[in-house]
Amino acid sequence: MLDQLIEITLLGTERKNLDISLFPEEIRKILEESGEKNMESLLLEAMVLSTFYLDAGINTKEFTGKTEDNIITEVDAIAPQRLLDLFDPLLEFKNPLKTALLQNWLDVLINNNYIVDAELIIKLIQLGKNLSAEIRNQISKVIGNKGRNILSLVPEFAAESVISDEQIWQEGDLNERKILFANLLEDKPDDALKMLSSTWQQEAIIAKKAFLSLIQSNPNHVFLSFVSNLYQVEFAYKAKEKKTEIECRKILSEILLQFPESRLHKETLSGLSNYIIGTKKKRLLGIIGDAMQCEIILPETEVDKFWNKNNMLEIYGIETQNYDIAKFHNIIQYWFSCFLEVLPINKLTTYLNLTKVNFLNELFQNKAFIIKSGAEQKPVFLDAILQNIKLLKDNLLAKLVANSAPFQVSVNILKYMTKEDFEGYVFENKYFLNMEVLQNYPFDSENENWSLRFSKYILSSLFDSIQNVSTNIPYNFGGEIAIFLHPDVISDLQKFYSKAINEPFRNVWMEVVHEPLIKTLAIKIELTNYKKVIK
Repeated sequence: MLDQLIEITLLGTERKNLDISLFPEEIRKILEESGEKNMESLLLEAMVLSTFYLDAGINTKEFTGKTEDNIITEVDAIAPQRLLDLFDPLLEFKNPLKTALLQNWLDVLINNNYIVDAELIIKLIQLGKNLSAEIRNQISKVIGNKGRNILSLVPEFAAESVISDEQIWQEGDLNERKILFANLLEDKPDDALKMLSSTWQQEAIIAKKAFLSLIQSNPNHVFLSFVSNLYQVEFAYKAKEKKTEIECRKILSEILLQFPESRLHKETLSGLSNYIIGTKKKRLLGIIGDAMQCEIILPETEVDKFWNKNNMLEIYGIETQNYDIAKFHNIIQYWFSCFLEVLPINKLTTYLNLTKVNFLNELFQNKAFIIKSGAEQKPVFLDAILQNIKLLKDNLLAKLVANSAPFQVSVNILKYMTKEDFEGYVFENKYFLNMEVLQNYPFDSENENWSLRFSKYILSSLFDSIQNVSTNIPYNFGGEIAIFLHPDVISDLQKFYSKAINEPFRNVWMEVVHEPLIKTLAIKIELTNYKKVIK
């Protein structure tokens, strides 16, 4: 049998035909019944059958390798079944609601030191392969030791490796170290300073600039002494400097300008006070009393020891040429905008005995500070003030600018308002159907829901609008606001259901609002109950 197969394989079926009479009866019978006429196909079938025939009855080979006898055990407790049962229902929603609920569910598990049962491990791993790295890392924390052992067989999951901060800092690439440093700045600034100080002398200049930029974007008093020393020694002005060294001095000066106790901050306020003054002008319409006004008188050219190229370069590391002439009338305005980006405006106006309203009115209404671009006119210093709001998270400044600036400018700073001011802004402008506005609610780190008062207002306004058939309600609006609504608004939702049950707009209310919200709020309430017992 085997000799025939080898010979035909070497010669080819054209030169030698297969003789099925030479095969054992079991194989010959199958080949005859197959009715296969093509000689090549018949040969392949015979070879397969012969292989199975020869292997039949042979005992399994003894394993001689090393066995893995480590038993994987779990330390954390499996989550209560009621909490695990929320997983399948939340997957029924569409994104981004599904993603938001999934993350909330995972957070509850993580914060309570729970893991999922065996049934959910594979489901979560399969789901996580197509989700963000942040969610995959959450999943890796709740699938327990057994689940993490499986991850080694799923390379596309690529959960974040569990290695120490010290190892990342010593062995990671620059991007990995920047991520670690940024996280420490947010949660453990003392550890961030200790880690950076330990390797500062060995860092490349590019890495130093990157870490200083992170400090500049998230300033902390812990770094004040460290930054002051770098500013005065390592990055002090020298006759011959590299571009990156100048850039580092600029970053250091920007950090110091944010701290009123720094010498540079005080000297800068003193220098600016010569060009920003408060003047008393009589009130209009004969009202008794004087009103303080602000006047900013900037020179158009370098005229003194403060507004000159050497001072800007040596003290502040500010570029002295190649500024954007489309945004500024002259280089002095460019330099002034650099200060406005980082100086705390409340400290500046207090030092000058002015109010923020006085100051902003002068910045935005003085014709000398208006730039024309085609038919449009824009305040020269608007971008600098917007940057200041984002950097220093100045609530009052955000409110003042948002209430006076065009919508497309205001919408980018709403998240920096207080909750009360934001809600007032929405009430006054009737933005209760504008998701571009509503998603910028100033959430805090511990609560990603709207306030109960605001949630009630949105729901009530939405109900009133649906009664007005001329109002265009986006079909997915209910799903979008479900992410943010306070769970306790569910009682109001039930009341509106009762009101809508016999109305012509019943179907719209049910499909657009009630059905997506009732399911979502039930899950959010359940998750909130578990958050209250976080260990």
